Amino acid sequence: MFKFSKPVAIGAALVIAPLSIAAAQEIASAPPRGDYMVFVGDGNTLTPAAVDTVRAVADANQGTVRLKGQASQVQAVRAELVNAGTAASSIVIEPVRPAPLPRVADGLPDPAERRVEISF
Repeated sequence: MFKFSKPVAIGAALVIAPLSIAAAQEIASAPPRGDYMVFVGDGNTLTPAAVDTVRAVADANQGTVRLKGQASQVQAVRAELVNAGTAASSIVIEPVRPAPLPRVADGLPDPAERRVEISF
């Protein structure tokens, strides 16, 4: 079996520790976990980047997905998750009421009002 080295910092010294191929593959194939944020476009449509993020979450998810945001935007993300193969029963929605933010002078919607937070 080949062995690779993994640098490990101990105090001010850098130590090279052996790392087996099996351990390296396990680290590389671990599903991404954590929190994501996507922004929903006009008409509650997902941008191509948001679709990519939602599909990556659907591919990596093995449990419950929590969505937090305004109801209409959350429903758009939920629909894409279900479309990508996530069971609807594993999606928990936490609706958030719109914050009373002042409208910007250019009339464009504030991105803070169009975000959906995803965690799993």
